[in-house]
Amino acid sequence: MTATPAPSNGRIKLTWAQIVALVGWLAVGLLAYGAIDSRVRLLEDRYDRLFLDVSEIKSDVKLLLRR
Repeated sequence: MTATPAPSNGRIKLTWAQIVALVGWLAVGLLAYGAIDSRVRLLEDRYDRLFLDVSEIKSDVKLLLRR
């Protein structure tokens, strides 16, 4: 014999443990996003500086070749 589920009114029932776990996962997700975002910004900054350094080296080499 199987038990029939109780009638539902369409509302979701959450326990305090589930709410705390959900808030914890949201906090972890936001912290991970912040960490990844800061690393990407750092890499972009280094890439921009490297691009400027390469441009400067190219202009210096052209100047030396003209002499």
